[in-house]
Amino acid sequence: MIREAKSFNREAEKAEKKLEKLVKDYRSTREDFNQLFSEIEGKRETSTAKVLDRIPDLKRNIPREEWAKAFKEGKQMKP
Repeated sequence: MIREAKSFNREAEKAEKKLEKLVKDYRSTREDFNQLFSEIEGKRETSTAKVLDRIPDLKRNIPREEWAKAFKEGKQMKP
């Protein structure tokens, strides 16, 4: 899951650089921007699906006590 998130973040950084180039290029069209945003959204959806597909494995490999502790600690961290 962490590797997938890091991979998506690297792709997002590449997309950010492409966006900067489009903004600086006065010949960029609305379609250029729409295509870039569509690519980003597609990669986000793919990455999210990969992470969600791994949740059942995560649940099988972590004892119930650890889940309870993790969620208890998570609730305490919220202000």
